[in-house]
Amino acid sequence: MIERLSVRARTLWTLAALTAIAVVVTPAVADNLTGSRKTGSQVQAWGTWANAVFTDGQRGDRRDPGQVSGLSNVVTLAAGIGSHYALRADGTLWAWGNNDRGQLGTGKAEASPLTAPRQVNGLSDMIAVAAGGSSAYAVRADGTVWAWGNNGAGQLGDGTTTNRLEPIRVKGLSDVVDVAAGSWSGYALRKDGSVWAWGSNYRGQLGDGSVTDRPAPARIDGLDGVVDLATGGACAYAVLSDGTVRAWGANDSGELGDGTTTSWSTPTPVAGLREVRTVAAGERSAYALLRDGTVQAWGSNFSGQLGDGTQEDRLTAVPVVDLQDVVGIAAGSACAYAVLGDGTVRAWGDGELGQLGSGETSGTKAPAAVPGLTSATAVVAHAAAAFALVG
Repeated sequence: MIERLSVRARTLWTLAALTAIAVVVTPAVADNLTGSRKTGSQVQAWGTWANAVFTDGQRGDRRDPGQVSGLSNVVTLAAGIGSHYALRADGTLWAWGNNDRGQLGTGKAEASPLTAPRQVNGLSDMIAVAAGGSSAYAVRADGTVWAWGNNGAGQLGDGTTTNRLEPIRVKGLSDVVDVAAGSWSGYALRKDGSVWAWGSNYRGQLGDGSVTDRPAPARIDGLDGVVDLATGGACAYAVLSDGTVRAWGANDSGELGDGTTTSWSTPTPVAGLREVRTVAAGERSAYALLRDGTVQAWGSNFSGQLGDGTQEDRLTAVPVVDLQDVVGIAAGSACAYAVLGDGTVRAWGDGELGQLGSGETSGTKAPAAVPGLTSATAVVAHAAAAFALVG
């Protein structure tokens, strides 16, 4: 059974051969595991720090969606802080944007952003990708994880704090089906439903009960049957096979959704959530897509990013208004996005940098249509830039 979702182009794809629980993987993951590849899509982008060249001749920032030049047959996207990644149907990975820490994986660091996508060195047969602040991660079909870029907090997971200009293997990980990235932390979901974390831990975002950084992966105790991962600014989320959600890390604005503003260094239940398909997280806000196609949100709401028509922070989940038949969600720093079953996209929250794709710089406290998108299958976002797979 295949159901379309977004958040790094995730799709709910039940693979009984992998494990007794349903594991959430990307289309590319599923295609590699079943020995096939899907035809990919074009990429549309908008907002600030997209760092792209568009087919209409425009460069850099823009307030409405435009097709990114040099990308085709894309099956999965990941967005970082000005550095972005596209996984193509042939298993190669392409990157563009900021490269000051070598986060594009091209073998060198460069002061000026690269606006034309380049192939990441040494990677083939890849099935998933994630982007952190200035580092990146990719999963190969053999279940290994590779990382590159900034390593100041040990977020590359190689046991050191040395920056890497090309991909290196993350230590001690096998049978991985998906990855997620915080600003300075990495997370891996294994096919047995366990989660492993490494890197910065200053807010307890590694979930190990401490605030000690880890330069190599360690399993998060108490998390079993995980089917999906998401990361916020300094927190993380896991969807369990029973449809409930766990969260840990920073909780300054109620982004852990437990009814408090107490931070937790071990996983804690998000209150009141059931029947969850997938989660997405902004800087201090989080979102859950339910199996009935509706969306719940919680945390910071200073820009209306919870989509409930107010600017009131919420310590527990509330419904996003006027959203039905949602198949995918994503979040920027203070904005959010939903892909509907008809291929259209809704956006809400902060729009000051053009990140809502409306052609304007005003925000909205309730979902509004992103003009020009009618065949989107997924959307990803980071900070004030958004990207959609179309076609």
